[in-house]
Parts: sequence; structure tokens; C-alpha cells
Amino acid sequence: MTGHLHVRWWLIWIVPVGLWTACGPTHVGYKAYVVPHYHVYDFLTKFDGEQQGYGMYTYVLFGRNVGTEAPALPRDVATRYQALLDAIESFTATRDAAKQADIPKQTINLFYIPVKDTARRPTLDSYNSTLATVYLSVARGGIAADRRFAPKIDTGAGPFLISSLRPLNQVRTPAPMLFADLSATNPAAMGEVVAAYKQRLSQ
Repeated sequence: MTGHLHVRWWLIWIVPVGLWTACGPTHVGYKAYVVPHYHVYDFLTKFDGEQQGYGMYTYVLFGRNVGTEAPALPRDVATRYQALLDAIESFTATRDAAKQADIPKQTINLFYIPVKDTARRPTLDSYNSTLATVYLSVARGGIAADRRFAPKIDTGAGPFLISSLRPLNQVRTPAPMLFADLSATNPAAMGEVVAAYKQRLSQ
């Protein structure tokens, strides 16, 4: 944990029946499953629309609706959301670039940003809050029995980063997942936070 950056993340264990239990990083053999050496990002426009075969998937999810038709957000929340999108876009290669470089999918962590239109940059106006809510609901169903995590998704503004070894809705067997709550992160430090998160995934 990098407390000076105001970010909290936990390694959690998914149980097939949908009950997640919190585990400290020293208690779960995370490294035995996957160690992504590369990080890329792409846009997600529909549920179950993920590209298959990547070593890890990280979802960029907001706990509040955004965009021109959504209620106005507190300034700090909106700033934090956009800062995360900017940090990922600025310091992460695109999936297409990795494909052109012929980097094996199994070595890549793929950041997925829900958007309305793949032709646009990741901004609050292009972000797909409806799709993000669906994925948050999937995650919420898994941690319903854990009082430490469920309230964060229920009421927290986020943003959240949720990483899994498979597309989130395809997890069917016990597997580790990394969950980060960035709701208290200083927007100016978001680039450092994203870098630290990538490093954590690669350990």
C-alpha cells in the first residue's frame, strides 16, 4: 500500500458461489497465477465485449454517473475521474500498439475503459456510465457477503480499479482479484498511483 498517495488496494479471492473473502497479499499465491510484464488500455463498449486471451484484465469503473446528461458531480470527484483517465491514456500504450509489436497477450494486463464511442478519447463525456454500472453490479454480487468491500461499491464514488485473470463476468473458479479504491487519491498524484498499481500487478 502506498499510503502517501492516498490509495488503498486489497487482494481478494473470488469463490464460485459469489462470496469473496478478503486476503492479505502475503496469504495468496498471486504470483503463481500471472505476472503481466506489459500494460495496455482499450475501450469497452458493450458487456462481454472483451478481447480474449489476455493475462489480466483491469476495469476502470466510476461509482457515479458522468456526462452531459448526468447530475453535476462534486468538483473533486470529477477532477479525480478525469485524472485517472488522463493518467492511463498518457502512460499506457494502446492495445493496438501492443498487437502491432506482436507482444504475447498472455504477458499483458489490459485496462478496459467503458466508453460510448471507441473513436473518442477517454473523457467524462465519452465514458459509458451505464456499462460501468453493469460491471460494478457484477463485482458487487461477488462481494455481497464481505462487509468491508461491499459498501465501497455500494456507496463509494471511486474511481475503482478491479483486476482479474479473466474477463470479470467469465470468472467461474476461485481466483485472485485486485481491488483498488481511489476515492481519496490526490488527482495530481494519479500518474504515480497508476504506476504503483501496475507495479503491484507485476509482482
